[in-house]
Amino acid sequence: MDEVLRQIFDWKRVSSGTIYGRFFKKFTTSMNHEIFIEMYNYFLNQLHFDNDTIEVDGSTVTRYGQEEGSLRGYVPEISYL
Repeated sequence: MDEVLRQIFDWKRVSSGTIYGRFFKKFTTSMNHEIFIEMYNYFLNQLHFDNDTIEVDGSTVTRYGQEEGSLRGYVPEISYL
C-alpha cells in the first residue's frame, strides 16, 4: 500500500504504515467532527450550482423482534418545512 501512495503522489520516499497508524490514532471523534466540517465547507464552497434540489426518503423499514427503543404502532408523517 505504501508503494501505491508513493506512486499516486509521486513521492520519492514513503513512511511505513505504522507511522500512518500512529498519526491517525491521535484523532478523537470531536477532532474528526471539526476537521470534516471545515473540509465539507471548503468542498461545497467550490461547487457552484444554479439551482438546489433536496430529496427526502420517507420510507420505513419493518423490523421484527425486540429492538431497543422501538415502539409498535402508527408511524406519523414527516413534517415538511
